[in-house]
Amino acid sequence: MLAWVLWALAIGILGVNWWQDHLLRQAGRPDLAPLGGGVLAPILAAVSAATVGAVLASRRPRHPVGWLLVAFSLFANASGVAEAYASYGLLARPGTLPAARHVALYLPAFVVMTLVLLGFVLLLTPTGSLPSLRWRWWAWATAVAPVVSLLAITLAPRPFDQPYQGTENHLISAVSAGRRWPSTSWPLASRTWPCWSGPGHWWCVSAAPAAANASSCAGWP
Repeated sequence: MLAWVLWALAIGILGVNWWQDHLLRQAGRPDLAPLGGGVLAPILAAVSAATVGAVLASRRPRHPVGWLLVAFSLFANASGVAEAYASYGLLARPGTLPAARHVALYLPAFVVMTLVLLGFVLLLTPTGSLPSLRWRWWAWATAVAPVVSLLAITLAPRPFDQPYQGTENHLISAVSAGRRWPSTSWPLASRTWPCWSGPGHWWCVSAAPAAANASSCAGWP
């Protein structure tokens, strides 16, 4: 039951993203709309990952891949909602949405978490366990990545990159006022940010193969 509740939540988030697309276009910023050209592939990837994950989790609740697929879809879709929220609150209608700066600031951490979940899906498919003990170090390093991302964003802030480069990052003055930030020094989290920008989301390339591989865990032919 829980698996299908999470599935419904993941699909419902896509509806929220559709409404945000409408609002951004209504505000005269179609360039920021999340549902531009080429959006069909990422939507199908999100739906397929969530559906296969829910089926697997409901049939074999002790198998981690099903839950990881559902969580992957949730975080990927939530990242799209967060991006549209920040775009509306900072660029389309500045000052109309609360905490838009915080959402933009921590958006890369959402993307890192999505990548981590996808990495564990690929790592634990199809048996639900690591291929061998030698992969433990990689699993631990992957699990620590979101924590490192959050710490880097909070403790080592820098000016926003595109498309929010004109928005002040309030953490800079709070953490290290007056420090210069070279454009090339950016923590792990932000390096995934350009992959999310634009109508073609990065994860559409990886979600569908992962879902197809994991379908064998549920006993599908």
